[in-house]
Amino acid sequence: MDTWKFCCVLILLSATDINADHPFVTDCRDHDQIDCYKIRGTAECREEWVYEFCPLSCGICGLLKPDSNKCVDHNRECDSIQSSDHKSCKDIVIKEVCPKSCGVCGHHKHTHPPHLLKTTAKATSKPPTTTPIPTSDKTTINPSTATDINAEHPFVTDCKDHDQVDCYKIRGTAECREEWVYEFCPLSCGICGLLKPDSNKCVDHNRECDSIQSSDHKSCKDIVIKEVCPKSCGVCGHHKHTHPPHLLKTTAKATSKPPTTTPIPTSDKTTINPSTARCQVCNDPFCLIGFANINYCRQDTPYCLSSVSFDANGKRRLDKRCASVQECDEKWINRSAKMTKCLELDKMTTYQTNLECDFCCVTDNCNAHTLPNKDTLYTKQ
Repeated sequence: MDTWKFCCVLILLSATDINADHPFVTDCRDHDQIDCYKIRGTAECREEWVYEFCPLSCGICGLLKPDSNKCVDHNRECDSIQSSDHKSCKDIVIKEVCPKSCGVCGHHKHTHPPHLLKTTAKATSKPPTTTPIPTSDKTTINPSTATDINAEHPFVTDCKDHDQVDCYKIRGTAECREEWVYEFCPLSCGICGLLKPDSNKCVDHNRECDSIQSSDHKSCKDIVIKEVCPKSCGVCGHHKHTHPPHLLKTTAKATSKPPTTTPIPTSDKTTINPSTARCQVCNDPFCLIGFANINYCRQDTPYCLSSVSFDANGKRRLDKRCASVQECDEKWINRSAKMTKCLELDKMTTYQTNLECDFCCVTDNCNAHTLPNKDTLYTKQ
């Protein structure tokens, strides 16, 4: 179980469904008596106390507050951890992603760490649980001149969504990784306090990109691979958007930054309209680590498809895309829907046999799950 997989999970934890019992951090301000800038970009930003004291510096405005009373794992790989496997659970990332399996739920809770209290701070209504550690004036960092803060990467400090953009529709989706959300949807995407990406820098965002050869044009045709591996694919600076037209509110007045294309009308019905179908699109290995894009489909491919396969060694492959009626009939209706192994496929199980299953579904973004909900599955027309 590779640690890097768990790191990817931490990045993607905000993509979980919204639970009404978990309120959002909507007051995007750091506590005035806490030197939150000192932990910006550190592991301390993953502790529970930052939701109250340092939401801006830790970039968690708009994210869900964790329910401290619930003890759950956050990734299915946690099932492979045995209660006696203390070696795995010594890794801090694994303990955070798999608290239930590691038996560390409720451990290391803090009100706020004393080393972050400002030396001139007055007593607050919530004093630290331990004696403050004295700090030296010589080592105190001036927030305006801190060396770890890059002046060329301004922070998103105005934690409000644009009033003419329906940002709530992309909360927890892959679209929250696009550059335009820093200006239009910082609250819904939970990026307040995070650095805006430097559009002049050309870098890949996943180590798997190294496997892409410069001559491998086939891989780079996939929109997800191009977004995750812009350097390897040679597409840095391409496909920049102001903001997507499908998010403009229907009653919106003209803004200073109009969409570059005509807005696509939407339907109140949950069933996909062929002209507005949206499906997750990605290829292996990016689907498996959560790098999926939500694309509008063409009229000739109005449905969503998830393709899952295993080889004899148990290696799994996952691909997602838009699909035509013919593909849904051939791959799902005439084949996978008739295979007991596909119908009873358990996404938590690794199958050490050659198996290929295709699932075609008919509602907007229905292939977000590896196995679409049964009530969304395609039926022959």
